[in-house]
Amino acid sequence: QREAGRVDETKEALARKGGKNTAAERKRLVDRGDERTDEEEQKLVRMGRCVSWSQEEDKLLKSLAFLDSNGQIAWNDLSKRFPGKNGSDLYRRWEVISVPDRVVGSWTDQEDAQIFDFGSAYASKNKDSKLIKWGDFSLPGRTRSDISNRYHRIIKKRKTVYVKVPPGKLGVTIHTNVSSFGVITSINLSMCKFADRVSKGDRIVSVDGMAARCMTDLRGDGGERVLGIVKK
Repeated sequence: QREAGRVDETKEALARKGGKNTAAERKRLVDRGDERTDEEEQKLVRMGRCVSWSQEEDKLLKSLAFLDSNGQIAWNDLSKRFPGKNGSDLYRRWEVISVPDRVVGSWTDQEDAQIFDFGSAYASKNKDSKLIKWGDFSLPGRTRSDISNRYHRIIKKRKTVYVKVPPGKLGVTIHTNVSSFGVITSINLSMCKFADRVSKGDRIVSVDGMAARCMTDLRGDGGERVLGIVKK
């Protein structure tokens, strides 16, 4: 019995440290609800919260979630009405139930282009802000969190190269429609002075540090230009 007791104590200690018995530890932390310490809360986040929602809770969340005078929803205050759940849990659930036709994964090139354009334009206009207000942007079937996470994945994958271009033709052809302006469709190897640094599908996004949104922006003042090109 003493040996069995020691085994049980070892299992419990291992669980508390986030060892192999993580399912038991997660349940223990979830069951503690509002009594969780800050350290336990962070640990639960690292382990991945498994939060279940009942139909009654969904109905309650819909009835309580409304904007305050500042255009915000006080998720942390609302969480007091939902034992075992915090403000982040409520926000994520609200996004799910407010977008019933949510699409998971399968991002299109057009969606990526729209997300990248909005995020880049916002960041350029609001250089003092580290957060992008995705509430001003939407895509059918996508939540704000989905869009924000996708933007950061795009940024991590994409690399910007800067090339000097002498006066005259670029030696590349590009899309000129608004949604995909600047995307390189073909390269004239004998004319393009930076052909070795770009590929079809790369996108010209800036000229001399300014956003390139139309052909007038792309032409510059007729002299040498510095183009910012995002690799696909």
